[in-house]
Amino acid sequence: MKLAVCFGGSDSAATIRKMLAAQRARPAQSPSTHAIEGTAIGWLCRPEEARHTFLRQAEDGSVLAIAGLPISTASTAGQLLDGILHTPRPEDRLTQLDGAFAAVLWDARRHRLIVVTDFLGLQPLYLAHDGGRLLIASEIKGVAAALSNLEMNPEGWGAFASMGHFLGNTTSAAGVRRVPAASVLIFDDAGRKIEERQYWGWPSTSRPLADTGEIAGALEREAREYARYHAPGTVLLSGGFDSRLLLCLLRRLGHAPAALSIAHPGERLDADSRYAQATAAALGVECRVEPPARDFYSSEEYLRYVASNEVANPSLGLFIARVAGGLRPEMGAVWEGVSPGYALAFPRIPQATLDCYLRHRCQAPDAPIHAAARLVFRCGGDMRIAFDRRLAEEAAACPRTDAGLLEFEARHQMRNRMGHNPLKVYSNDVLCFTPGLTRDFWTIAASIPYSEKWNFGLYFRLFREQFPEALRTPFCSAGRLWSDRLRLDPLYHAARLFPPPGAPMAARLWKRWRGGAPLPAIAARTVARIDPGHPDLNRDAVARVQREGGRGAIGHHAQALLFYWQMWRDVMEGRARTADTVVEEAAA
Repeated sequence: MKLAVCFGGSDSAATIRKMLAAQRARPAQSPSTHAIEGTAIGWLCRPEEARHTFLRQAEDGSVLAIAGLPISTASTAGQLLDGILHTPRPEDRLTQLDGAFAAVLWDARRHRLIVVTDFLGLQPLYLAHDGGRLLIASEIKGVAAALSNLEMNPEGWGAFASMGHFLGNTTSAAGVRRVPAASVLIFDDAGRKIEERQYWGWPSTSRPLADTGEIAGALEREAREYARYHAPGTVLLSGGFDSRLLLCLLRRLGHAPAALSIAHPGERLDADSRYAQATAAALGVECRVEPPARDFYSSEEYLRYVASNEVANPSLGLFIARVAGGLRPEMGAVWEGVSPGYALAFPRIPQATLDCYLRHRCQAPDAPIHAAARLVFRCGGDMRIAFDRRLAEEAAACPRTDAGLLEFEARHQMRNRMGHNPLKVYSNDVLCFTPGLTRDFWTIAASIPYSEKWNFGLYFRLFREQFPEALRTPFCSAGRLWSDRLRLDPLYHAARLFPPPGAPMAARLWKRWRGGAPLPAIAARTVARIDPGHPDLNRDAVARVQREGGRGAIGHHAQALLFYWQMWRDVMEGRARTADTVVEEAAA
C-alpha cells in the first residue's frame, strides 16, 4: 500500500488524486480517497494487499491506513489493530508493531492526524509543508506532485554524489524530508505539529553472544508472522549469506518456498548464481534462474527501476537493479535479507571505527565528481558544503563504539540505499518479507561486538550451530568467495583461480562511478535531450557536455550526473511514472 495525505488547501481531495496518480506504478494499484473538510487521506492498494489488515475505518470518520507489512511476535498484527480507532491513545498501540511499516491515522473525535513509523524507519514516508498545506506520501514523487515548485536540494544531491545515497532524512527535493525512524508525530486539523517523540533507542552496550539460538529464535518468530500474510513465497536467493539464512529458516518452519536467482556471468564465472543453485539443490528447493537481460541498462525495464527507485542511488551498471525484472505478481511474496546483512556482518572496511567507515564510503572533497557537480549545476558549489554539514551532525549523533558504527550504517546506507529495493521497487508487484526487523532481533544483534562479525565469523558460527546444512556450498559475497573450511570443491576453486578478465563487480562499479569505464548509451541519449537553459543548470557547461560527451574523469561524471538529474526531473514531474512517454523515448 502507498499513502498520501493533504491537510489544508482549497481542494485537498483533488490534491490527493494527483499525489496518488504520481505514485501509481502498476494498473493493479487501485486508488481510494477518504475526504474530510479541508483534509484528505488516500491510498493505493494491490489486490494481494487488500486481503490483509492494512486499513481500518470507523463510522465517525476515523481512518487508519498502513503502508508496508507490520508484524507482531507477541500477538498478530491484526489483533493489535482491531479496535484501535476506539482506543484513547491509538499511537501507543501502533508503536507496538514491528516490521517495516508507516501508519497514518485520522482521529475524527479529536480532529488530529497521527503518523507512526517503524523503529528503524525503513518503510519510506515523506513530508513537506507547502503553501499552508501539510503533504505526506510514501514516495518523494507523491509529495512533488503537489508542490508549487520543485527544486533541487543541495544537501541531498551532495550526499548522492559523495556516498551514493541520501543521508539521514534528507532527500533530493528541497523542502521534502523523510519522516524519522521510530517517530510518533501528531498534527492538529490545520496541519500544525503539536507533538513529536521517538519511541525506541539504539542499544548502548556491547556483549559477546552466548547463544546463537537467540538470533535464530528471533528470526523464526518473525518468519512465522510474515508467513501469515502469504506462504511459502519465493526466496530471492544469491550465493551469499543473508538469503541462505532465510531459506534455512523457512525450511525449519516447514515451508517449501521457491527460489529465484539472477544470473551474474560477468563476475567469477557466475559463482553467485551457481552457488545459489547448488544451495537450492542441496536443500531440496526449486530454483528458477533468470538470465541477464540484453542491454539491460538501455532498456525500458531499467528505466522502470529508476522510476520506482526515484533516482535515489547511482544505478547505471548496478547489478541489483536487474532483480526487479525477475519478479512476477503471481509469485505473491518474496523473502529478502536486507536486515541480517547489516546486523550480522562486519562492514567492508579495515577497522571497526566510524571514521574508517566514512573514509571508505565518502568521495573526497577534491574528487572529480564534485568538480563535475560544480561544473553543471548552479547549486553545485553548495552540494559538498551542505553534505559535509549534514554528515558532521549525523556522525556526532552516533557513539564512537561498535554499536554506534552499526547505527550509522543502518540509519543511512541500509535505510536509504538497500532498503529501497524491497520496499520501494519490489513491493510494486509482490509482498516483500524482510525478517530481521523486530526490536528483539536488533537488540541482540546490535550489541554483539564487531570482532565476532569479522569476515562473516558470526554468520559461520550461526550456521555451524543452528543450520549446518547451509555450509554444504561455499558463499559468494562482497566480490569474494568464502568457505567455513578448506573444501575440494572444483567449482569453488575454479572460480577463485580462473576469474573472467576484469575486476569483481563491486570494483568495476566503483571504477565506472569514478570515471574509468564508459557509461551505457542511454546516458548520452538522455543528456542530449536536456534543455541547457533549465534554471538548475549552467547553460554553457551542459551544452559542452552535450557536444563533447564524457571526456576525462570530470566529463564522465558530468554526463552521469546530468543523466540522473534528467531522469529525476522526469520522475518527479510525472513523465516517467508508468514507463511510457519519456521511457519509450529514452529507450528508443
